Amino acid sequence: IAGLSLPTGLAVDANGSLYVVEEGSESIKVFASGATTPFKVLSGSGLTEGVAVDSHGTVFVASVSGVLVYLKGATTASYTLSDPSIAAVLYVAVDNAGNVIVEYQRAGTSSTGVGAFPAFTSLGASLGVAPRFMPLSVDSAGGSSFDVALDKNGDLLVGNNNPRILNIGVYRPATQTAAF
Repeated sequence: IAGLSLPTGLAVDANGSLYVVEEGSESIKVFASGATTPFKVLSGSGLTEGVAVDSHGTVFVASVSGVLVYLKGATTASYTLSDPSIAAVLYVAVDNAGNVIVEYQRAGTSSTGVGAFPAFTSLGASLGVAPRFMPLSVDSAGGSSFDVALDKNGDLLVGNNNPRILNIGVYRPATQTAAF
């Protein structure tokens, strides 16, 4: 796909549609499988590099203000997941249970961390009830974390600058910690 303006994040949904975060145009372009022209454009502000799509078609986009959440069919963010301990969300992943896992820059520092927003419903968000952010105890083995992903088994993978990818294991929101 040509003509993109600083594409920094990619995700593919269950239908095979490609989501491309464009920092240059502050948008997320959505392409049908095999298409070179987007069929939908989501608007955003302060976008970073991460994007994820859950099994319901909800889109999660990393930004300097938190995680922008686009409910299925929306072209503007329906709400934002944020926390005072987060200066910016850099990468995002979502598991099958709806937990949103992020790699973020800690407020007041240049260091990064990994944390999660436990699953909640859009009804809760519409009522102003946001999930509580939970930093995870992830030892990045002496490096800074870069990107998060979940494999088909639900294991949390964290890239770091050592360089290596750490398999943290299955994320369990009840424990609020992860170890590898």
